[in-house]
Amino acid sequence: MANESLLGITRKGSSFDKRYTPEYRETLRNEYRLTFNDLEFNLKPPSAGASCLDFGCAIGSALDVLADNGWETYGCDISEQLTALADRQQHRIFTGELDQLPGDWGPFDLVVTIEVLEHLQHPRETLHRLISLLKPGGTLITETPQVGLLAELYGEDWRVLAGLDHIHLLTRETQIGVIEDFGCRVEATSSFGSGCTMGLVPPHIKRAFDTLVKRQNIGDFLAIRATKIEV
Repeated sequence: MANESLLGITRKGSSFDKRYTPEYRETLRNEYRLTFNDLEFNLKPPSAGASCLDFGCAIGSALDVLADNGWETYGCDISEQLTALADRQQHRIFTGELDQLPGDWGPFDLVVTIEVLEHLQHPRETLHRLISLLKPGGTLITETPQVGLLAELYGEDWRVLAGLDHIHLLTRETQIGVIEDFGCRVEATSSFGSGCTMGLVPPHIKRAFDTLVKRQNIGDFLAIRATKIEV
């Protein structure tokens, strides 16, 4: 679940609030729009009153995008500082653990968890719980680092390893396998991130490498869209 350290935030006086300027919030929303687009996910809800849960919602940027498209939005995160910045007029926000969700929440038509599972002690169990909150035929969207070619090439210098809160890092095959084991059918995947950090290489080289790994589906991060199988 998102917290200050996961997002690289340093609290110095009021710097926590100042980081989330309107411009930065829109940058975050655009990143989520890009992920949804890459996964060919239709942002329009499947029916009136369709609901979604963002697990690890932080300030609610993904929820903003979904609410703008007509979803009823619910968010869960353990960070009081981050959820305090979410739009509670637009979203229902719960600050706490997943197993403490209000009893009247769910089942959902969509469950989203982005850059969260790698920080958890028990990602498999958490994923199982999230899928159990989905309606049959509902959509699951995950995004987390993937161990693959870039991890092998960079070795100990792989940038994902710099995240001290990264507890579990999984391969593409493992991520897909776990989702399928829990009764979902993977519909689409997308990966991104070449490991070229902004500022350390010329922008045109970064763009070229980012494009290459995305086309080859070998990036640092893997996004997955899956459907819960109806039984």
